[in-house]
Amino acid sequence: MESTNNPLRKIQLAGGFIYPEDFASGAIVRAVLHVTDRRLYALLRAHGMSSVEAWAAAFARRFPIHPDAVIAAAAVYEETSIAKRELREVMETTDPVSMQLEWQRQVGLMAVGANDLAHHLHSAYLVDYSPVDKSRCMQPSDHIALAAVMDEHARATEIEEAIERGDGPKIDWDRKFEGE
Repeated sequence: MESTNNPLRKIQLAGGFIYPEDFASGAIVRAVLHVTDRRLYALLRAHGMSSVEAWAAAFARRFPIHPDAVIAAAAVYEETSIAKRELREVMETTDPVSMQLEWQRQVGLMAVGANDLAHHLHSAYLVDYSPVDKSRCMQPSDHIALAAVMDEHARATEIEEAIERGDGPKIDWDRKFEGE
């Protein structure tokens, strides 16, 4: 169902309303979402909160909003250049060790119920974990495929950063290393 037909996705503001899809516009983001709240969102995301949790904590207290609209707005906002830039800035200025420790803590919280069930299943059903055949085990070619995917992601990140600096898709390596 489109937002225009779903009253649960209307976000009431002083003088009118908007829909979650409107957060795709940088002007709307800047007008509605305060810069300190956007930084809070980025901090929450960088430290392991989901986009929905972070959006609710950082922005939803500013106006009446239905949970369905929070979910939709978070998905839209997460893909904006403003959100991506804020997240990159936070990740570049945050201690990576403390951030990774918080990620582990968040994943641990997510896994509490599943770990309890896994413990129960392991003791109740004595699962044989040995693979049925060798094709299910790690193969030497798996590491080659993994390295190729990681190289592709690194190249895409380099291109994205070059475009943001104004270099275009061709990377000016001299410029890249000037500030490092």
